[in-house]
Amino acid sequence: MIKRKTRSAQADNLRQRVEEKARAKTAQMPGNLDALSPKAERQLLHELRVHQIELGIQNEELLLTQAELEASRARYLDLYEQAPVGYFTLSETGLILEANLKASTMLGVARGALAKKPLSRFVLPEDQDIYYRQNKRLFETGALQVCELRLVKKDSTFFWARLEAAAPQDADGAPVCHAVISDISERKRIEKEFLKVSKLESLSLLAGGIAHDFNNILTGIMANISIARHLIKPGEDALEPIMDAEQASIRARDLIRQLLLFSRGGSQARESTSLAGLLREVTGFILSGSNVAPRFILSDALWPIEADAGQIYQVFENLVINAKQAMNKGGTLDIRGENVVVGEESAPILKPGRYVRISVKDEGEGIPEQTLARIFDPYFTTKKEGSGLGLAIAFSIIKNHDGHINVESRAGEGTTFEIYLPALASDEEARVEMTGRSDGQTENGKGRILVMDDEESIRKTLGRLLGFMDYRVDFAACGEEAIEMYRKAKESGKDYTAAIMDMTVPGKMGGREAAGIINEIDPEARLIVSSGYSDDDLMTNYKFYGFIGVMVKPYTLKELQETLEKVINKN
Repeated sequence: MIKRKTRSAQADNLRQRVEEKARAKTAQMPGNLDALSPKAERQLLHELRVHQIELGIQNEELLLTQAELEASRARYLDLYEQAPVGYFTLSETGLILEANLKASTMLGVARGALAKKPLSRFVLPEDQDIYYRQNKRLFETGALQVCELRLVKKDSTFFWARLEAAAPQDADGAPVCHAVISDISERKRIEKEFLKVSKLESLSLLAGGIAHDFNNILTGIMANISIARHLIKPGEDALEPIMDAEQASIRARDLIRQLLLFSRGGSQARESTSLAGLLREVTGFILSGSNVAPRFILSDALWPIEADAGQIYQVFENLVINAKQAMNKGGTLDIRGENVVVGEESAPILKPGRYVRISVKDEGEGIPEQTLARIFDPYFTTKKEGSGLGLAIAFSIIKNHDGHINVESRAGEGTTFEIYLPALASDEEARVEMTGRSDGQTENGKGRILVMDDEESIRKTLGRLLGFMDYRVDFAACGEEAIEMYRKAKESGKDYTAAIMDMTVPGKMGGREAAGIINEIDPEARLIVSSGYSDDDLMTNYKFYGFIGVMVKPYTLKELQETLEKVINKN
């Protein structure tokens, strides 16, 4: 509109100048043109031709200017219409005066239907205050205003938008609002994922610390209960409550191990694992005899992953159980698997590389939005029976396998869990040596055992257990003491039968460092590592660090007997 007015004004000015020149020339002419001399006639004709040429040039300039303006206007309209962001022109009262194609697409409303509608109609009710405050500041200060809010589409879904607004004046001096809207839903989703991971990392750190400290306490409780049970003769009244206490302590130990699993993903024996077979196995087992039918849509050649198959089995076991419970009226459970390559921009939560993506989609009632935000929180559950640790542990296991788990759900449309697990760099299988526990009968033995632990209560408890098994026991509080005692024993010819060593000692040398030195003193040393941190690499690959046995705190008298028998009798 402003450009059209400008071109009209230029034409008027030009016309006025031409008319003034014509009047001036006419005034100079004599009243009787017949009286002009031939020379004057020629002069007049010359001037008329010159003016005619000038008018032609000016006309061409006007046409060229008009063409340039039209081309400029076309470029502006093209940029305006094809812009990757939404543009709105709003009145001072917030009515939509103009909107580009992207804006109407973002809202899912035709441009004609947007005209004269208040933009506030498309703002989520919970975010109306944000929009009101922005408009108030905009027209009070005239400065650029930026806010983030949720806009509702025609289909009642919403998306996160960044709204940038400025308030210039139109040609008549009236204030208008020019607003730019960008869809930031993906950025918000990523921020939410990072917040969730950060929150769970804080909770897992707390859980791990509590679990480790409680493990030491529970070690003493379980050990003394085991001794008491063996001292009480069959038929005595005290035997039943002692056995009940032992079962309760074992359940407490299992809970602590779940917390450690949530805390750090647990000890992992990783090897090349085929997800296709694992998925069919776990799904078939859980859904057997139920009214839920599995449907597998798996790529022909899913890449192998390097993982702890037992832990990954536990993840999908939890997901399939949840899906089965969500479909109490029956239905189909879709399990999809495909190979994907993740780039730097496609999924910022993951490192770039090769992944296997598995999705588990049920046909249940869906999960309410307020519940969806908390399903990975430990001890959060909507079920009457359940610990609330299943999905929290699944999240932790996937995270500790350098993967990612996400969930999407809408009321009445079911729930989909999507899991990314990193594939092996090549298709070659990775093998990890597995060790098993002896199932043979245990016998008490005689010998001399070195116990190294910084906790006095643990030293006392182990001493009592080993004494009950007829072993003589020496104690060390740190790695330095254990090395010195082992060296003196070796020099005196009184070798230790075995040594039980705590993995870490705050501020001093632990079993991890001391084992290497002791093995130099005695290459035949029979070392057992003991710790409540079952997730540490040393506890899984203990042989690599010079140990030939491992005990995870807390343990019972029988478990200690079995480990010592295996270590002492090992050739």
